[in-house]
Amino acid sequence: MKTEFQTLLYRRLAWLFLLVCCLVMSGGAWCATHRGSIQGAGQNPTLAAARLSLAEARKTGADSRTAVANYLAAADLATRAAGSLSGAEADEARLIYNAASQEVAVSLRSFAELWNRTETIAS
Repeated sequence: MKTEFQTLLYRRLAWLFLLVCCLVMSGGAWCATHRGSIQGAGQNPTLAAARLSLAEARKTGADSRTAVANYLAAADLATRAAGSLSGAEADEARLIYNAASQEVAVSLRSFAELWNRTETIAS
């Protein structure tokens, strides 16, 4: 029994050692890359606000009018950001705009009180 436990312990320690070696060899590149994308470091503040508005709109507990307002705000902010950006950030702004536009159309259709009516949505 004791030898089985020791064997299991040595195997787990070997896997842990292997994992630590992989992290050391990678130089923490994965962590550094994802930390920057999570924090939004060095990115356009308008694009970050558009991303935040889209995330708020996607929350499941959001009121229908609030969700629609957030989708529209995300699309508006993404449009503003796309005009001043280039490269990957401009592509991301277009993706945010497209996603917000598609999701607001689906939301309007699913919310019976907002479909096929003139409505003023406060942002």
